[in-house]
Amino acid sequence: IGIKATPRTNGRAASMNIGLVLHLREQPSQETAAVMRAVVTAFALARDWGDRFHLSVAGPGGGIIVGAGDFRHRSLELALRQLFASKRQGAVTSFDQAYTLAAEATLADDDPSAPLGSSALVVISPAFFLLSSHTEMRAHEYAVLGVPTSVIVAGPSASAVQDHDLALAGQGQHI
Repeated sequence: IGIKATPRTNGRAASMNIGLVLHLREQPSQETAAVMRAVVTAFALARDWGDRFHLSVAGPGGGIIVGAGDFRHRSLELALRQLFASKRQGAVTSFDQAYTLAAEATLADDDPSAPLGSSALVVISPAFFLLSSHTEMRAHEYAVLGVPTSVIVAGPSASAVQDHDLALAGQGQHI
């Protein structure tokens, strides 16, 4: 077995390609909304030149709400303000749909020459939720293609002890 490191010429890390999925099937509490907003903002602050991040939402008015070209502080803040408003309008996007949209956008921007782990999906949810077997299967397929899925539970029921099927199927982390 041989291991070869990824060559780097300028000391910079490889560009990241991240699809964020907010699971907002109902209006979260103010505390949970603040945690979810802080997680998304942390990703925005960590974004480096060349990184491509997308924000997809499951729930009313969902879909991809911030694309890779618009993932900047001002447009992200406006989108988050609308998301956590008291009454959200629009067609309801299921979790499966929002997750698939994020995965397709992430795979479309994936650089096949980039090191393993530079692309990922991150689901941010206020609580544990049940998955369809189809979504679990898709998470595994995306992981095999080099895009693992991690789950961040940002609500009062968050527990690091419980396993999460999506993170397991997607070969990612559960936080």
